[in-house]
Amino acid sequence: LEVPTDSKTMASIEKTMQGEPKAQDYYSAAIYYRETGRDLKKAKDWISKAIEMDSGKYWMYRQQALILHALNENEAAIAASQTSLKLAIEAGNQDYVRLNEKAIEEWSK
Repeated sequence: LEVPTDSKTMASIEKTMQGEPKAQDYYSAAIYYRETGRDLKKAKDWISKAIEMDSGKYWMYRQQALILHALNENEAAIAASQTSLKLAIEAGNQDYVRLNEKAIEEWSK
């Protein structure tokens, strides 16, 4: 039994993006594109738009860093991780603090 989850998700993303997407829509679409190996430049544009609309979210900067790293834009990925780290410290989220510290260390080599 095969469920057409991907095609349904892609149709939903396309429909949402043709309307008036919110920051969360851009964020979710960017993550889906990164996780499924799709157009990373589009994912980068979408995560940037999400952050522009709703800044201050450490989890958004974390996803931006992962997308930038996947595009081999390591300096920008480190900068996004540093922003995520700062915001995660302020929010008291130790999981994101560790994730960002590890990414910054690995990507700085």
